[in-house]
Amino acid sequence: MGIKIDSRQSWIVALATSLLMSCSVWTFRCAGLIYVALIDQLGVSAENASWPIVIFCAASSVLGPAVGAASMYVSIPTLFIFSSCSGTLSVVLASYARNIWEITLTLGLMQGVCSAFPLTLGSVLVTRYFDRYQTTAIGVFLSGPAIVSMALTLVMQAILDEFGLQWSLLLLSGLTAQSIPAALLIKTIGPPEEQTDQTQRGTITKKPVHLPMSKSASFTALTSSKTSAGRTGYTDYHTKKKVPKMVLRQLRRNKVCRDTPRIAEAGDAVLSYMVERTGRKRNSERSGKPPDTFTLLRLRWFYALLAVTVGFIFVNTTLLNLIVALARDKKVTSDVAGRLVALLAFGDLLGRICSGWITDKEFISREHLMLINYTLLSVGLIGLGTFSHPITLCFLVTLIGWLLGSSVILFTSITRNRLGFKLLALSSGWYFFFGGILALTRPPMIGV
Repeated sequence: MGIKIDSRQSWIVALATSLLMSCSVWTFRCAGLIYVALIDQLGVSAENASWPIVIFCAASSVLGPAVGAASMYVSIPTLFIFSSCSGTLSVVLASYARNIWEITLTLGLMQGVCSAFPLTLGSVLVTRYFDRYQTTAIGVFLSGPAIVSMALTLVMQAILDEFGLQWSLLLLSGLTAQSIPAALLIKTIGPPEEQTDQTQRGTITKKPVHLPMSKSASFTALTSSKTSAGRTGYTDYHTKKKVPKMVLRQLRRNKVCRDTPRIAEAGDAVLSYMVERTGRKRNSERSGKPPDTFTLLRLRWFYALLAVTVGFIFVNTTLLNLIVALARDKKVTSDVAGRLVALLAFGDLLGRICSGWITDKEFISREHLMLINYTLLSVGLIGLGTFSHPITLCFLVTLIGWLLGSSVILFTSITRNRLGFKLLALSSGWYFFFGGILALTRPPMIGV
């Protein structure tokens, strides 16, 4: 018997995974301060100073497909224990580095490899323990790195000034070590109840029935009732839970014949059913093997989500790397420049924690919210390059942080809804892979 979905233990898993993620990727979240410290204390060029963070991003991203594939054969908590121990060792070794290339090897490559595991599998693990509160839980999970970034950047500059880069890394290796007990806690809680690929809050059962056109389907009965305002509402017959109107609209217009529920009405009866062509079962389903990359590449939604995610990764990593340097180029004082990193993290944190209810309460679909966020993000980035007044920069950075935080919590839910649960880890790995490849183009652009 596994852990019950949406239970108290599920929230403990989300918090523990958030702590593990925060302690594993703090170097990435403080990239702007480390970038400036490398230039000031080691006397390297701007292009060379960007390599440790770029290699960190590339290593943690390029290994995504391998990490996603490994999770199909080794439990995610076990992989987390390995990455936590190795990540702590890499930061300790970085404290003994004496030149930019040794720091690139330890803090960049080694730490990036270890961070690939929580980056790729963290949201996947949290999703397994939640259904109804899925988006909010992912927001809680992703809020940890933003909290660490906001708190750590307030003291990071003082630590660097007082102790220097090497001693600062040795001190902060203790923060990385806190990921080890978090991984052990996740391991002791145990796996969740077994779930099937579904997109509508557990209302779809796996009872095959025969429908026209040689299709088999899974279904659940919905009952209709009139509200006080004279409107028709639908309730799940078995769980007695109200079905949100947005979900009903989505089910009625779905035309996808793979892993997507659809809805049909026959008089007073309403059926929500999962359609799957019986004559085109995947090889992985016939053989019992996990789905592979070729299965993923046949889905058109994968390419749309890939483009959206890769663009997000590039914008987010570039901002974290260059926000302090951008402020200095605009003749902003060093104190204000350091605060911009904290404001970016503050806006990011608010977006991750406070925006999940927008989609969980069905005010707007996840896809539409993503479209709005990206439109406003484009406007904010243009303004960031145009204006130079400190107050304007602070406002724009906070707004951009909110939009980034509000967007990042949607990727896993949209991927699960559109591609299915079994392909979630593999698709997440490929998102980070192509994001890391694109990140390698950044150092030459910085050096121009």
